[in-house]
Amino acid sequence: MSRAVLNSSVIIALSILGYLDKLRHIFSEVSTSRAVYEEICVKGHGLTGERELKEAVDTGLIVIKDVKNRYL
Repeated sequence: MSRAVLNSSVIIALSILGYLDKLRHIFSEVSTSRAVYEEICVKGHGLTGERELKEAVDTGLIVIKDVKNRYL
């Protein structure tokens, strides 16, 4: 299996479709950046994707990684 890195658009779309949990059958590791997590779960509190992302992180489906932008 392979790894996947998700941005906010993919997480929200899969949440709307109810497919976020299906990633565990496709990828050995799924991750996203802390910035994406904060965009969906902090800034987007109460909006589509928040509950699903929090649950995915809590169950270990998605791993949050700190990423530094080396170009800034």
